[in-house]
Amino acid sequence: MVEKQLVDVILEAGILAPSADNSSPFLFDYVKDASRVSIFRDPERSGGFSDGKGYLVYTAIGAAIENMSRQAESMGVRLEISLFPKGEGKADSVAEILFVSPGDDEGSVVAPGGAASVKLLDSLKKRCTDRRFPYGKMPASFDLTRVQSAVDKTGCGFRYFGPNQSSEKNQMVRFVQSAEALRFTDPGIHAELFSSLSFSKESEEGIPLPALYLDPMGKLLIYAIRSWSFLNGMNRVGLNKALAFFGAGLPLRLSPAVGVITAPSLSPRDLVAAGRALQSAWLELNAQGVSVHPYASIGVMSGDFFQLPGRFGALQSKFKDAALSFFAQDRPIILFRLGDKKGDPVKSGRRKLSSFFSS
Repeated sequence: MVEKQLVDVILEAGILAPSADNSSPFLFDYVKDASRVSIFRDPERSGGFSDGKGYLVYTAIGAAIENMSRQAESMGVRLEISLFPKGEGKADSVAEILFVSPGDDEGSVVAPGGAASVKLLDSLKKRCTDRRFPYGKMPASFDLTRVQSAVDKTGCGFRYFGPNQSSEKNQMVRFVQSAEALRFTDPGIHAELFSSLSFSKESEEGIPLPALYLDPMGKLLIYAIRSWSFLNGMNRVGLNKALAFFGAGLPLRLSPAVGVITAPSLSPRDLVAAGRALQSAWLELNAQGVSVHPYASIGVMSGDFFQLPGRFGALQSKFKDAALSFFAQDRPIILFRLGDKKGDPVKSGRRKLSSFFSS
């Protein structure tokens, strides 16, 4: 059998996974005993404007499952994962996981992992969004095939646009910059965005302001655009476009490469797989010394999750058509800004494991 304390170590690895705006929008629950755990949507941290059809929830849970699978393997534990046991798209039961030890038939007990387990957990803790820029060149030893191999195992894809693919890379920059500009045009998205920012120095969730690496003028602007009426008024002179340029366009243009996680469809099952893919790619990139800054807007704005009103809705439709035409049969889920940046970036916090249980 697998003892509860070891199951908790694996769950701890799960909550270290990335999620939109560091929201970790899921909960755990033990099923009968600690050897079986259910993962489901946290209604208090999900269902926002950008989370139509569970887009952000499913990808976050997929990333958590990837972490848990890796940690379990390093400890000699096998996971039997059942997706949507109550039916496809039922967010109240996205996955049910059975923790199995190799010697369960003989009643053996799994021991804590050794050096490999500790090393893996350390790498999971170090993984974080690096919003610093500009990035330096990609490491000379970078091996793209290792990243693609890690993603292929999930059934998803990884499109890479490096220094020798400037035309395609610039197209990705235009896609993301356009998508980011649209994010600042709707009061619902505005409220969602600013609810994720942590203006407190110490916070277990959300994005702390130091992680944005803003200069003094940027900090003043952030406080100013907390007001939707101010932002909406300034959008008449193009503030949303300026924010998109400095927040996405410029950093992406000054970075040597970008990568895009794609999925076969936007079905709940494929979105879970995309979450596993993005975490697999991220960990492999970090292992090769590559910094990662994700942009979810390309997936949010090109998906079938919501439609902006009025003229911005027309711009959204135009953006969606262009993005889907570029990616052909695949759906873009998230874009990574890639490059080499020395030192450790500011990390977001994490809630305690106990807060992830509904009761």
